[in-house]
Amino acid sequence: MSAPRTPSRRRVLTVLSAAGAATCLVPLAGCASGPSGLIPAGNIDALAVGDLSAVAGMMVAIGLDAGGLYAVTTICTHLDCDMSEQGSISATELVCDCHGSVFDGAGGVVTGPATQPLEFFAVEVDAEGEITIDADSVVDASERVTV
Repeated sequence: MSAPRTPSRRRVLTVLSAAGAATCLVPLAGCASGPSGLIPAGNIDALAVGDLSAVAGMMVAIGLDAGGLYAVTTICTHLDCDMSEQGSISATELVCDCHGSVFDGAGGVVTGPATQPLEFFAVEVDAEGEITIDADSVVDASERVTV
């Protein structure tokens, strides 16, 4: 019986490189890096006071309350699950189905395991009522744009 062959250094590095590349190409379920850049969010006419709805595929929600228009991330601060895909969003709470975190309508943590509040972003409305969220500009949770 012959001794088992030890793989060459080149073979080990090739396998490890391929595995690393595959990990980068396949998104992990529930993992998201967060929104960035300017995000078109529809027209103000589509919102009613009391609405908070996800902007499809953008990891943010746009809302309208008595104070005005606002935008909040839908990314849970626990392990970056997108609550618009794995949870539920309403004007009164955002719920993460990944691990059970719950946030109030102001982005504050109601139930953990999350310990950090949600981020809010700057919002602009043009003359035609088109909404743009600037996900690179974090604002205070109380900031609203009057419409």
